[in-house]
Formats: sequence, structure tokens, C-alpha cells
Amino acid sequence: AVRWCHGFYAGVDPIAAIAREVLLPAGIPLSNGRGAFSSSLAEYALMAALHFNKQVARCQQNRRERRWDKFEMSVLRGQTLGLLGFGDIAQHVARLVGPVISLREPPCEESARGWTLPLTTQPRPEPEPRAQGGFRMRRVMKLCALELLQRKGAHKLDDGGRLGSGGHRRNASKPDETGLADLVLGPYEGPILPAHKRALLEQSDVVVCTLPGTEETRHFLSSAEFDAMKGGATFVSVGRGIAVDESALVAALPRLGGAALDVFETEPLPADSPLWEQPDSKLLLTAHNADYTADYFRLGWRVWRDNLERVGRGEPLATPVDVGMGY
Repeated sequence: AVRWCHGFYAGVDPIAAIAREVLLPAGIPLSNGRGAFSSSLAEYALMAALHFNKQVARCQQNRRERRWDKFEMSVLRGQTLGLLGFGDIAQHVARLVGPVISLREPPCEESARGWTLPLTTQPRPEPEPRAQGGFRMRRVMKLCALELLQRKGAHKLDDGGRLGSGGHRRNASKPDETGLADLVLGPYEGPILPAHKRALLEQSDVVVCTLPGTEETRHFLSSAEFDAMKGGATFVSVGRGIAVDESALVAALPRLGGAALDVFETEPLPADSPLWEQPDSKLLLTAHNADYTADYFRLGWRVWRDNLERVGRGEPLATPVDVGMGY
């Protein structure tokens, strides 16, 4: 009898129907490759943020045209990183990009087009000694993380329809366990509301989408969401392509700093997709290979083996999938 199934990739949407119709009724657990490829995807997100902030396409065009264009370059330091989804990939992004963004002291309150947002930041830590002597300072980043799952310490809409601290934490003794996000936006219960998404998007200079592919996340980012983003902001998509309304993104590209897409609604990307026609200065497009590294299979099989050994010992899976939720 089948005791367990494993999906090699982090996303299980290609086998979602089988999982619901066969595995779930039979009580067969499913695991996935979560965590195997997070590091390479985080590097891609950092690369994309630098690509558009440093205007690499402009630099390349200047070289081709022999133009000495001494333009002002942006820096990531002090920018706000917004994470749509806060699973393993997003947490790797936070760990990698955070030290580059460094510390920015936000005001006690910011107004996001009428929505009052109490911003909580971690206090500046005391210097800690290096092993070899001397000191180093931990970098504190300004992150906004929007999670799909119910979580601890989230901010919700109050009775007046404004975003606030609203009530008590589900488990006040266990705040954000990762310590990576300064602010988590989203409801305690129920669906993500447009106001939650808008509040994050309006504050973020770099938005990284790592959402899974489910009916709940279909076109999670469409016209209203891209319109809410800052002018000149960078958008990066490394989760599942279904989460992004590509037509809406194309329409929004002129006012954005740029977008980097590694995943798409239809793969391979059709030859007649308008995405192919966008200028280099606005769109970086890769063929869902941001995580296809030299050690791709070794990393994937390592997660599989970990789960296999746990099944043999009768222990909980290392990377269990909630078949009902789809991730």
C-alpha cells in the first residue's frame, strides 16, 4: 500500500487534482521540495532589485551607443521590501536582501492613502563581538510581509475599516518566530482584503511575490494592485505565474521601475505574449530557471531523502503539504 507521496518541486499545483481526488480521500500524506531551491530564488530577487535600481539595461545601451551618460544611480539601502507570501523562499529573500537594505528608521505612523498604519520596528541591537575580536552590527531591515495563512501578530482592519493593531495576538507568547519582518499585514481570520494588499504595496519599493498557485491566489496581483504600487518600484515574481495578471502588469510597466518574471501563467511563454515586446529597461524575463542551478537535482533529492527517512522512522514529514490548501 502507498504510505506517502512526494512532489519534487516546491509548487504542487501540477498534481493538485490528483492529490485532492486520490491522496486526500485515502489519507496518504504528501510532501514537496520546499526549501531546496529557496537560496537561488533569493539571489534572483536580489539580482532583479539591483538590475533595475542600477539601470543595467541603460548601462548596456550606453555601451552599445558609446554614450558617456553619467546618470544618478539608486541604492537599495533604506528601501522597503514587501513580501507577498512569507514561506521559505520569502524568508530567504529577507535574509539575503535585508542586510543590503540595512536600517531605515520609519516614523511612528505612516498614512497609506487614508489607511493609518502603525509601523513596528525592531530596536537597534547592541553590537555583538566577533569571534575574532572587534564588533559587528546586526542590520535591521524594514520589511512588510503579507501572509495567506493565519498567523501570529498580524495587523487587521479595525471596526472603522482602518488597518490597526486590532485585538490581541492569537498567541501572544509566540510573536513572529522568524524575526525577519518588522510589520506583518493581513487578517486574523478570513480572506485577504484589498486594503491589506494596498497597504503593503503602497509602502514597498521592492515587491517580491512568492505565492503558491491556487484558486485563492489566481490574479492576486491585477490592475488595482499594480496601480497601488509606488512609481518606480521594482516587482519580482518567483512563486507561481498564476498569481500575476500579466495583462495588468504590462499596462503598469511604464510607471514602474521594472519587473523581473521567472514564472508565468502559461509555460513556455507563448510567442505572441505582449511580455516579449516590453523594453529591456522595464522587463527582465527568464524561463522559469532561476532555481535551475548546477546542484538542482542534488538539492531536490536531499529533501526527498529527508522525508523518506522520516517516513521510515514513523516521524512527521519535513515538508508536509496541506492538500486542501494546495501548498
